[in-house]
Amino acid sequence: MLHDALLAGRGEERVTLLVEQAHSRVRARYEEWGYRRLGDLVPFEDAPVYDVMLLDMA
Repeated sequence: MLHDALLAGRGEERVTLLVEQAHSRVRARYEEWGYRRLGDLVPFEDAPVYDVMLLDMA
């Protein structure tokens, strides 16, 4: 899987990403892969609301 290949061999303890809240199926897929939702973020004025997602790599 491309996701696993991108993270393989990385030394970071955590991965964070943003998922637009309008894309609940995308968020659900990340949750299947072990990510958890931390909260909401609007990164700039007039931007959509995003879910902040975290994956512990340790």
